[in-house]
This record gives sequence, C-alpha cells and structure tokens, in this order.
Amino acid sequence: MIKAIIFDYGGVLTFEGQFSQRFIDVFRSEFPGELKKSDEEIIRIIKSYWRLARTAEITADEFFQKCASEIDCNKEDFEAVSMKCMSQLNKGMLELVKELKSKYRIGLLSNHISKIIRNLIKMNKLDNLFDVVIISSEHSMFKPNADIYLKTAKMLNVKPEECIFIDDQESNITGAREVNMKTILFKNKKDLDRQLKEML
Repeated sequence: MIKAIIFDYGGVLTFEGQFSQRFIDVFRSEFPGELKKSDEEIIRIIKSYWRLARTAEITADEFFQKCASEIDCNKEDFEAVSMKCMSQLNKGMLELVKELKSKYRIGLLSNHISKIIRNLIKMNKLDNLFDVVIISSEHSMFKPNADIYLKTAKMLNVKPEECIFIDDQESNITGAREVNMKTILFKNKKDLDRQLKEML
C-alpha cells in the first residue's frame, strides 16, 4: 500500500528543467552581450560549483560568487537570474500535491543548496505542502545515493516500498528503484496523472 509520495523540485514542481541551460537562455535575453563564454563552458562552470554546493562544501553565496567570477558576469545579475529560473513554479503540479496531501504523506527530495531552496519555499509559501523536506546540502548526501532515499522514507515514517518517488532525471529514478521505491519518471503533468491513477 502506498503511504507517501516524494517529489523532486527542479523540473517537476518548476518549469526550469536543466537549470544551467535555462539560466543561459534567460541571462542572454535579459543582459544581451554580457556573457562572453560559450554555453558549454558556462554549463561546465555552473555544474562544477553546483556539485560542491549541493553537499554544502561551499555556501550559496560562494556558489553565486565563484560562478559569476569564472563566467565573468555581475554577481548580482547572476544571482537574480538564477533565482528567477528556480522560481518558475508549475501551478498545476502544486494543485496536484495539495490534492494528494489529503490522503498521503508528502515529501520533497532535492539535490539543492539549502539557503536557496529554503528561501524559495518560504517566498512561494510552500511550507505547508510537505510533511518532510530533504535537501542534499543539509545531509551531505545526494541523489542517486541510496542513503538519501532511505533517510527520506524514515523521516516520513514509512517503508521505502510504501513510497512513490517522482523525478525528471533517469539516474535519480534508478537510485530510488534500487531501494524498492515505486517510481515515476516525470515528463509532464498529464502523463504523471495517468501513472498515478494506475498506481494508487
């Protein structure tokens, strides 16, 4: 019996998808000519520091500063565009979470930077949507490592096999499946609704 449903943040509850490319598209639109490096180089820089920030090896401020410095753009502009890209919530998905919360325990599991996502949750008044929020940088572990899925289930007070985990990254889905969670690879809300109907 399913007792809990666990959602990823970026690309599931938001429209951001792959943050690095979304950032580049928005930044080039809002600050034409400021980004001199290639898309590939910018993506490499962002991903390299994101890996450190998601496990708290560097702070959110250090993430913004180091990325802006290497990309050679204004730090305030980098931070503003980053937050904008991370804040584009899928309202249909939020409504779905609210509906499911009346019957199931709801978790949020994200490879994210604590300060950033906690601010996003507060700013968008999402606090009451989730029974448990697990952020990789607060626990020094991240998807697809088995420990973070097991910790999430434990904090939800359920067994892994009593959970459905929803994520837009195949590797994260594989990690959840390996600890016996039911999984859904997120493509769009219509497809998710269909799969949840079959599973619940």
